[in-house]
Amino acid sequence: MGIITNLSFNSLCEIVERHTGAKVFCAKETESGISDTVYTLQTSIGNLVFKLYEQSDFESVQREIRLLDDLRRLGVATALTKEPFEVCGKPAVIYKAVTGKHPTKPTPAMLYEIGRFLFAMHTVTAGQKSENKSFNEMFCSFSDIIQNTPFAPFRSILEEMTAIGDDGVIHGDLFPDNLFFDGDRLSGVIDFIEAANGAFLFDLGVVAFSFCTHKAKIDKELANALLTGYERKERDMDTLTKYARYAALFYGINRYVKNKSWEGCFDFIAQT
Repeated sequence: MGIITNLSFNSLCEIVERHTGAKVFCAKETESGISDTVYTLQTSIGNLVFKLYEQSDFESVQREIRLLDDLRRLGVATALTKEPFEVCGKPAVIYKAVTGKHPTKPTPAMLYEIGRFLFAMHTVTAGQKSENKSFNEMFCSFSDIIQNTPFAPFRSILEEMTAIGDDGVIHGDLFPDNLFFDGDRLSGVIDFIEAANGAFLFDLGVVAFSFCTHKAKIDKELANALLTGYERKERDMDTLTKYARYAALFYGINRYVKNKSWEGCFDFIAQT
């Protein structure tokens, strides 16, 4: 989406120095994969990220910071500002920059790394309670929405989704633009603002849908690498495919309502 709130270089310099003591040498706008205003910064204390949350309130951002602190040893983005501060009436946070690049061509080694990350994250968040709306609550809220979308024929799948369990806090949005890799090594994970209670398998399903699908079918080599990293056996492929369909339906309806591209979600559900 790109920059939503334009800030001058001088404004960014003043904000960053006031909250971190750092001098800003260069500021670059980010252009893709976000719904917030984000600048990457070269500073006297290293590379930083300034993020202005365009759609989230201060309490939600504070919860994200607390969760990131719990997960800091796992390579997630680390907030330098322990509380959000106000810029243009919206919450803002300054993070240490995550190294690496977004994956464009996933490999089995990458999927194994994602599986290992999710296993470690779920070990930390098992049984935790988030104040964000749970994924089950969101699934239930879609019951009234789905009838007016192309996904109406899949209502029975949505009904299945409302009955899945709640294991703890999940990320729920592990698409390529929220992950960074240095080669095949996972170097960082970002965007926990909508992390909420849900089934751990739904996190795996999101990854399977976003990374392991080719021509509306699951790539078994990539999916098996994900399951191996998560310490689940190959016989879980049917379960993983089912949760990938859940993820496709969830994001398909979301994207349709927001007038974004949804056709790939529909094709995957229809053919699996």
